[in-house]
Amino acid sequence: MLLPMIIGVAIGAFIYGVVPEDGLRFMAGGNVWWLIPLAAAIGIPLYVRLETMLPVALALSGAGVAIGPIFAMMISGSGASPPEISMLEAVFKPKLLATFVITILLAAMLAGYAMTIIL
Repeated sequence: MLLPMIIGVAIGAFIYGVVPEDGLRFMAGGNVWWLIPLAAAIGIPLYVRLETMLPVALALSGAGVAIGPIFAMMISGSGASPPEISMLEAVFKPKLLATFVITILLAAMLAGYAMTIIL
């Protein structure tokens, strides 16, 4: 668990220290509806564990990114990763695998919108 945490802290420090706030300003608006599906779609290929994503989420939040897209990216990244999809590909038929990935995306988007409404 230490290695994923170190990787996440390094990515978070990079975002916090190197990426200018203007570079993330387009994601700061919580009322932009397309940010949550975009973040959910970006989360899947990132292949991040939840322990790794927490420091990244903290850095994104500190940069002004709304909580909904961050939460959607966390859910989708931990719910369906490329290695998991490749393992399931050996067991599932293509239609069932697509249903799995779409379900993870929808759950991540629903959670992101719920967090936007709640907070």
